[in-house]
Amino acid sequence: MEIEVADATVQFGGVRAVDHVTLRHDSGGVLGLIGPNGAGKTTLLNALSGVTRLKSGSIRLCGRDITRRAPEQVSRLGVARTFQNLQVFGSLTVLDNVLVPRWVRRRVHRSGPRRAAERQDAMAVLNRVGIAEHADRLAGTLAYGLQRRVELARALAAEPQLLLLDEPLAGLSRVEGGRAAQLFADLAGDGITVVLVEHDVSSVLAVSQRIVVLDRGAVLATGTPEEVVADPAVRRAYLGEGD
Repeated sequence: MEIEVADATVQFGGVRAVDHVTLRHDSGGVLGLIGPNGAGKTTLLNALSGVTRLKSGSIRLCGRDITRRAPEQVSRLGVARTFQNLQVFGSLTVLDNVLVPRWVRRRVHRSGPRRAAERQDAMAVLNRVGIAEHADRLAGTLAYGLQRRVELARALAAEPQLLLLDEPLAGLSRVEGGRAAQLFADLAGDGITVVLVEHDVSSVLAVSQRIVVLDRGAVLATGTPEEVVADPAVRRAYLGEGD
């Protein structure tokens, strides 16, 4: 899914969280968004998913203007996301967590052969993220890292073309984070466009084809991981280095 953000601005009171951001990303691959705390990464992700409205500017997905569309309308266009703060249905089983977006998206009746087919598809998603053996457990009883995978599986169950990931590695061990990052790369290899917001810069650099660096709501630099790391402005503002 192609992403076009043109002169996008988001303002909360006197604070300009996103400041005239313009970027373009062709379909496929991983687009990494990095920057210091408060740089506007999550706000931009919220704008892409329809959660936050722009004060000015526009957002297009595959040429279609979504600037004023509600989140549920954006979702129906093939956009799914995870959240910075973990959000799973703790009182539902892992399997039911994954079935929820499929029921909503396809309006499938919860009975008969169609329900059986949906369960089979949901199990395939759980297997993809490595938690099929936990299908019948309540999501709220799982360890934090596993709940992160439940949230990812639920997003994938919506069969997205664009997957927005907001700090998906937060709270994970080094081993868990490495496995998750590899999964993001694999998903991009399957044709899903992935936008990855993450503080673990090394992981973002390892899996992204293109990086956008934000600072104080504005685009500081864009390019390949190698180009961004070598950019003096990035090294000063984000990596804390001098010239």
